[in-house]
Amino acid sequence: MKWIKWILGILLAGIITIWPANLIMHHTGKVDMDNLNAFQYWVKFLTVPALAFGSFLFLACVFVPVQKKYAGITVFVLNIVFFGMGAYQHYSDDGVLKSVYLLRYICFTAFSIIAFMAAYKMYKNRHWTEG
Repeated sequence: MKWIKWILGILLAGIITIWPANLIMHHTGKVDMDNLNAFQYWVKFLTVPALAFGSFLFLACVFVPVQKKYAGITVFVLNIVFFGMGAYQHYSDDGVLKSVYLLRYICFTAFSIIAFMAAYKMYKNRHWTEG
């Protein structure tokens, strides 16, 4: 039963964080990243998704009942897969990975690492690795 709660905790964390971020970023359809104003780039397409991916990782650690370290690692790997797929998509669309996308993926990764460290600090003495 703990494994079901564990998986549901990760799914719930993703639904709470990634789904709304996706709606905020892509509700208008295809976006021209070369013609964004500062608010659109720095808030809508950099800060919101970076916070969403970091929150996804942190909340996954919060919502799973035990072995929070492995939930964090699982979500970190999922995030890296998402980032890789996004980078590949942008690379295949443009023929090169533009610096605006590279900065985004670096920030997404940094926020994921920060979230993992925060979860570790919060749970290192309680359910971090033991089952």
